Amino acid sequence: SELYFDVRQLLRGYQVNVTLDPETAHRELILSEDQRHVTKGRPQRDVHNSPRRFTAYPCVLGHEGFASGRHYFEVYVGEGIQWDLGVCMENVQKDTRMKLNPQSGFWAISLSNNGSYTALTYPPIPLPMREKPLLVGVFLDYEAGAVSFYNMTTASHIFTFPRASFSRKLRPYFRVYPSSPLSLPPPDE
Repeated sequence: SELYFDVRQLLRGYQVNVTLDPETAHRELILSEDQRHVTKGRPQRDVHNSPRRFTAYPCVLGHEGFASGRHYFEVYVGEGIQWDLGVCMENVQKDTRMKLNPQSGFWAISLSNNGSYTALTYPPIPLPMREKPLLVGVFLDYEAGAVSFYNMTTASHIFTFPRASFSRKLRPYFRVYPSSPLSLPPPDE
């Protein structure tokens, strides 16, 4: 239990307040008023066109961008059955179907609808999980080129991407599926 407290305490020392950016949200995504909760629904008609908006996949970015330093945020995935989350370069292709991996500017993990967890590397790496995470922590160390994921239900390490050389601003990234809403708890929770 002391180790659990230490990991949680250490990561939360770098915690940032992340909210969702409606300008990047796919038309089928519904954001809460406080921009902390996202669900997938029917395409919305009153959404204006924007070159910043995802059109190929049901994705949304966080408002906040990181071009240096260490940053940590948490995502409540709950009992969701399918999701992707992590960080991506701010200028990723949003209108093209492609492999979402570091070569295309994404550092993310996913849960597929068959219950398997995967690091979205090339090729993808299966992630064995002892316990299903309800709360996933994402830690970015920009200068070290590291993106790490933690199961904050157990405060255990899930995966760290091989060292990268970041040259552009990174933003929190979320892909949302039906029946699998995602929430961003405020840092003090």
